[in-house]
Amino acid sequence: MTNPPDTSGRAAVWLVDDQPFRRAGLKAHLATAGFTIVAEGSSVTELLQATDPRDTPRLLVMDGEQGTHAITVARTSHPDLRVMILGDAADPATMAEAFAVGAHGYVLKRITPDALVESLRLLLAGEKVFPSEVSDLLIRLPTTRAQAAQRTSERESMLSPQEMEITRHLADGTPNKIIAQALDITEATVKAHVKTLMRKIGVSNRTQAAIWAHTNGVASAAANRNHGLGVK
Repeated sequence: MTNPPDTSGRAAVWLVDDQPFRRAGLKAHLATAGFTIVAEGSSVTELLQATDPRDTPRLLVMDGEQGTHAITVARTSHPDLRVMILGDAADPATMAEAFAVGAHGYVLKRITPDALVESLRLLLAGEKVFPSEVSDLLIRLPTTRAQAAQRTSERESMLSPQEMEITRHLADGTPNKIIAQALDITEATVKAHVKTLMRKIGVSNRTQAAIWAHTNGVASAAANRNHGLGVK
């Protein structure tokens, strides 16, 4: 049974960071803001081994250095868990992979304490959160359906069928290796296609390409269901 949204700031929270000092500071601030830290550890595996599997935390706040496998492990054990990643930089590939495997939020470690608290409350309310760099990109996208349709038509006409398929995979946050396997081509060929299609549609990184695909209706139905870039 899915837990209802909780915006009170008192939901049960798991905290994972391999730096005890940093973890202690984050724990203290979240506790002051009204969050309840029910478990903490240096890794997701350590935390799961030390907690009762019947526990039902609502939120996992996790250092991005833990990697995407840690997100998968946590979500497999607790499917309703909302996951916030604290990253070092807004790296497009890293962000896309994190959302693709189940993260709900990605913020940078330089975020202010108060902004982090508000971001966590957004996650508990069912929203998805990402760095302001992505928000700025969305603002620059076409503002009307007519503009979007015209721009899509122009750029889609320049993309080959294989480039279109790769663009759909980018909307899913799929890594190049997996795209290569799905299309039965080499990873080097995928990289070349990605570089070309980004130039054609006028974007400079994978995150922008994914957002372009979703905004312009290029993403597949599965991608629209599963992709996590943007506030929904």
